[in-house]
Formats: sequence, structure tokens, C-alpha cells
Amino acid sequence: MSTPDISNLNYAELNRLRGAVAERMKEMRDTGITQLRATIAEQAELLGVDVMDLVPKKQRKKRATKAVSEDLG
Repeated sequence: MSTPDISNLNYAELNRLRGAVAERMKEMRDTGITQLRATIAEQAELLGVDVMDLVPKKQRKKRATKAVSEDLG
């Protein structure tokens, strides 16, 4: 696939092209993520592993200590 020549496009045309490219990239990213999740789920099932065991739990943010909050107030 060759790269198209965009040097003769005006601002409005380039802006529309940017929007179209951004939308296409979003679609590809969404599709790719869905496919990746499905593949991981299939592989986990074949191995007898629960998918949730493969996903690390998000760490909860710790609250500032009382001493720090007293210094601020």
C-alpha cells in the first residue's frame, strides 16, 4: 500500500482527513481489544484457568494520612 500525496490538500480537507483517520483508528482499536479479550478468554479456558486470575486487581489509592491533611489545613 502506497502513501497518498496530501501536499496539495487545503486545511479543511486535511481536517476532514484527520477526523476520518482518528475515527478509523478508534474502530480498529476497539475491534482489536475485543478480539484480544476473546483470544485470551479462549486460551484461559483451554488451560483451565479463570480469566479473572489473569487480570491483576487494581490497587486502591490510599488516602493522605491525617498528619499530611493537618499540614494542609
